[in-house]
Amino acid sequence: MTLRQTIQSHLQHLTHHPYLELVPRGNAAIEIALSIVPKNSLILIPAEGGWLSYQSLPKKLGLLVEEVKCQEAVLDLDDLKARLGAKHYSALLYQNPGGYFAEQPMKEIYELCQKNKCLVIMDVSGSIGTPLSDGRYADIL
Repeated sequence: MTLRQTIQSHLQHLTHHPYLELVPRGNAAIEIALSIVPKNSLILIPAEGGWLSYQSLPKKLGLLVEEVKCQEAVLDLDDLKARLGAKHYSALLYQNPGGYFAEQPMKEIYELCQKNKCLVIMDVSGSIGTPLSDGRYADIL
């Protein structure tokens, strides 16, 4: 087994995700994840606590962005539920922990998005190796 394969296997175990690709930068991972969302689709990002490129990368890929309200970098579940019920969003991109310090209610977020056919892209760059990077509550990590 190569070093790359060993690292991938270890990360798969830590994240509970069967598929994994190593990329040179976090922005590259975010861009790849967003590239599967159809152009002109509406996506959600957190109003606070997200990474710098959450605003710019979707726009670069021809996606429309709206923000979910937050309380100290934690997604507001009532606002998320209301938005998902009002119109169709192709994806939610968010970070766990929000702002690198606030634990997100990832199970509830994932269940709300699944009910509304909204892809969940969870940025776990600040939580690999902790319970906050649990791939059971995201479509893409």
